[in-house]
Amino acid sequence: MRMTVESNLILPHIPADKLDAVRAAVKAKLPRISEAPATIAKGSVSCTGTQFCGQSKINTKGNTVKFAEILDSKFDFPEGHDVRLHWTGCPNTCAQVQVCNILRHTATHCPRTQDMQPSAEV
Repeated sequence: MRMTVESNLILPHIPADKLDAVRAAVKAKLPRISEAPATIAKGSVSCTGTQFCGQSKINTKGNTVKFAEILDSKFDFPEGHDVRLHWTGCPNTCAQVQVCNILRHTATHCPRTQDMQPSAEV
């Protein structure tokens, strides 16, 4: 098993007669992984977020999934045109926000309320 830099899962050297069984096993063990994800879902990248990083200010993984689901349900994107959504939880930009179409970057200051809280900006 291999992972690409875009977080794609690669299972090499599977004999053709075992392919259906492997697909079924992957689907059973990893139900959120899809062979044909929607446009925003397949172009989404996030850092590890508050669950695994002390630098992050928000739950980037959860927000990425929710935001991608909302965008994919509301908009139709032309076939063959990728849209990249990147969430990063701090200025270190582990989610490579430099190469995205839609930037989600956290800030700890909410300008509307003047409170310090997890927030995000586009």
